[in-house]
Amino acid sequence: MAFGVRGNTQAENTNKVTVDWKALNEYVVTTAGLQQEETMVGIISGLYDVGVQEQEDAKMEWKGTPEEEAEEIAKSSNTYFEDLYDYEDKKTKRYKRWPQRPVQQVVYAIDFPEIMLDKSQFFGVEKADLKPLRLLLGGEFTKTGGVKIAAKPLALTIRKNDKTGNKWSFTPNSTMHKMAVGAKIISKDDAFLPQDIDKLLGKALQFKVRVYFNADGYYTEKCAFVAGLGRSQAVPEFDESLLHIVQFDADNTEADLKQLRLSVRNTMAMASDYAGSKLEAQLNKLFTNSKASTAPAEPSKAPASTPVAPKAKDAPKAAEAVVDNGVDFDDDIPF
Repeated sequence: MAFGVRGNTQAENTNKVTVDWKALNEYVVTTAGLQQEETMVGIISGLYDVGVQEQEDAKMEWKGTPEEEAEEIAKSSNTYFEDLYDYEDKKTKRYKRWPQRPVQQVVYAIDFPEIMLDKSQFFGVEKADLKPLRLLLGGEFTKTGGVKIAAKPLALTIRKNDKTGNKWSFTPNSTMHKMAVGAKIISKDDAFLPQDIDKLLGKALQFKVRVYFNADGYYTEKCAFVAGLGRSQAVPEFDESLLHIVQFDADNTEADLKQLRLSVRNTMAMASDYAGSKLEAQLNKLFTNSKASTAPAEPSKAPASTPVAPKAKDAPKAAEAVVDNGVDFDDDIPF
């Protein structure tokens, strides 16, 4: 009769590398030299489908009277008004708000070839492996409880009205339309559609960036689109093998899946169409040996690899699009 063994009797792997996350973050901040905000040329290196997501309620700055507000609410019971702080103008403004339907969203990764990092040294790899600094467009957001998500995914919402020249398109003031114009994929009056957003991969644009420790000592990244390249600006040398795309129902390669930060995987897990997708099966297979973590991220600790699905209502508002957060890198992410 065989003895009934319960639980895992395997000894802990004593060869497992212990990562000094504090030292790694200090290395990135020091090497990047971006403690103060700068505008740099970046290459759009990654495009991530994060599925159908709940959207923040729409908002439009409001200059009307309380009586006019009451009239707008009478027209539509879904309309409401609130005061919100504008971080750009640094003052509180009045906004008209209304719900938006869930829509497919994407996240872009931006590489900065002028800043090369060798993070391999912190993972017990003797051979140097230089890679460009990589940031998420829009940054990351750490929810209460420590679950990190992409702060500002871009909605694949198109419209047909006077603002789009009566053609179906992203609106001219949307980030993807502006990036397409800046990259000279289209002119400012042309339409730009969701099926064309992969044309942005490999394009060089200007981004406002900052990599630093915030007042609480947490490693923090910021990245926002600014404009296309100026006439005298050169495109930095870039290894095109770093370009990658991850989609929900595609046969994604393992190499591309390993590019996904934990924040992006957590965001994907929030999507209403994530369950049962090819991507869910692929990520479960790839990260099956990792345990999900809901503990707050700390500068000295590595986050786990399995995505944790936060509630959609906890997604950040636009005013919180670029926020301070904790440790940023996963042990399977080379950038």
